[in-house]
Amino acid sequence: MVSFHRPWKQFQANFRPGQTLFKLSFMAAEVPSQLVSKKLGPDRWIPIQMMLWSIVAASQAALSGRSSFYLCRCLIGVLEGGFIPDLVLWLSYFYTSTELPVRLSFFWTALNLTTILASLLAFGIFHLDNTHGLEGWRWLFLIEVKSDAISSSERSLTKSIGTCDLRYWCCLRLPHACFGSPDQDLVPPQGMVH
Repeated sequence: MVSFHRPWKQFQANFRPGQTLFKLSFMAAEVPSQLVSKKLGPDRWIPIQMMLWSIVAASQAALSGRSSFYLCRCLIGVLEGGFIPDLVLWLSYFYTSTELPVRLSFFWTALNLTTILASLLAFGIFHLDNTHGLEGWRWLFLIEVKSDAISSSERSLTKSIGTCDLRYWCCLRLPHACFGSPDQDLVPPQGMVH
């Protein structure tokens, strides 16, 4: 974080309020995100969230002061706030109440492992200081969003699992699932969400 201190002399004084704004907006966005997820469907809403937060994360490379930092932290909090509840909702469509905790443990384990890997990569990326005229922390934000933007745009633009395939798979896994005709949107019946 040495290269991050140079452009902002008072970085630590600004970082704590920025994190507070992130946490508050993260918590405030959980319920509205769930409502949007119920309306659009988590298979559509999750990729949209990922694409939007990767755009905001990329814009952090252009931060110029305290207000832009605070704005980015708030926007990222709003966009990431509902991701985990939406993901749990989406996974509950596929797994029974006894299978879901195992799948979520895989998710939390993978999250911690990627945090470790990302920290090691960030250390190396910070050393790109003054490469092509950008500080190392700006490179970090530019490189970080590439995978998010690619995976979320691919998922939202091309449906890798069609609704009919999803219905067929769910009917095999969850015989009690009762779906409508093939041209209706996938909506789980009451009691299917665990």
